[in-house]
Amino acid sequence: MEDLAKVAEGGDNYAQYLLGYSYERGDGNPKDLNKAKYWYSKSIEQGNGRSAYNLAILILSGSFGTPDVKEAIPLLTIAAQQKHERAPFDLGVLYYKMGGPENVDLVKGYAWLQVTVHRKLEDQVTAKSILSGLNLSTKQMQDASKYTKELIQKYG
Repeated sequence: MEDLAKVAEGGDNYAQYLLGYSYERGDGNPKDLNKAKYWYSKSIEQGNGRSAYNLAILILSGSFGTPDVKEAIPLLTIAAQQKHERAPFDLGVLYYKMGGPENVDLVKGYAWLQVTVHRKLEDQVTAKSILSGLNLSTKQMQDASKYTKELIQKYG
């Protein structure tokens, strides 16, 4: 772990991710969620989607106090843009219903769930089920379709 820490301190984002993961799980280092957050944050600064996803889940699970959807959404967005396999679905569900009334955005929820289906990710069947139950207005559907197309063109 000492060598990994040196590489992480040198700015290697994958080493920073691994060190954050090590502190999160208590594997090779004592479990320390604050250190995990520190190393994940360093890695995220360099665009590491895995770190963004892991930190978002820690935040949503209340590991640092009250779960904070507003703090987690940008992290999940980074992860989804980096093609993390769970992030588009989780982001879609958060926007759809899990973020509380102040965070509901059916257009974004629809779009990220469609990305889940488009990428044929593990949660695509559940995403299809949620999508079939969404009641969007004509305007929302037009906006959602446009946003979905933009996401797929930009991030696949």
